[in-house]
Amino acid sequence: MLKKIMITFSLFILLITMNSYAAAKACFVIKDVTKYSNSDKVTVNLSLENPNKDITNWSLDVKYDPKKLEFVNSKAGKDLSATFKMAEHVPVENKVSMGAINITGFNKEGLYYSVVFKVLDDTNDIPVSLVVKEVCDKNGNEISYTSKDGKIIIPKVETIKEEIEDIEVRHNENPHLREAHKRLAKEII
Repeated sequence: MLKKIMITFSLFILLITMNSYAAAKACFVIKDVTKYSNSDKVTVNLSLENPNKDITNWSLDVKYDPKKLEFVNSKAGKDLSATFKMAEHVPVENKVSMGAINITGFNKEGLYYSVVFKVLDDTNDIPVSLVVKEVCDKNGNEISYTSKDGKIIIPKVETIKEEIEDIEVRHNENPHLREAHKRLAKEII
């Protein structure tokens, strides 16, 4: 009897696990990115995770704070395969609108667009939001999806210095690593 219960329970867990994988929704994601002090520009990447071959078109906006960021340019990512794609900066609405159509569906996970911003105010982390306007199949039916906003991480100089010092202490015995860390510290700070 105990053996039957264990087998039934194991099968139940297996079915739940399989259903959770099958139910994973396509997710449009803005990846968090760190802005370093040696550059005033930062690249924000839009990715698609859990692609769905039924999605044949999508459109979305990447929204930003114009007091903190200035749009520089945008380009299609290396993983975007599309029959038609576009990205347009809409400065009066503080957004970059983008979209794509692929009659065979979007079934590749990865980088779909990159947007370069000039950082105007790096006193704190800067949120970058994602507003998905449409995700449809070839018949125009809405397809379920999720999305995730991102941010530009502004590290504090003190934190970077502390991390570099910690690395130097841990690698003090190796003169090659010590020199490499010194060069890296000069580039970052």
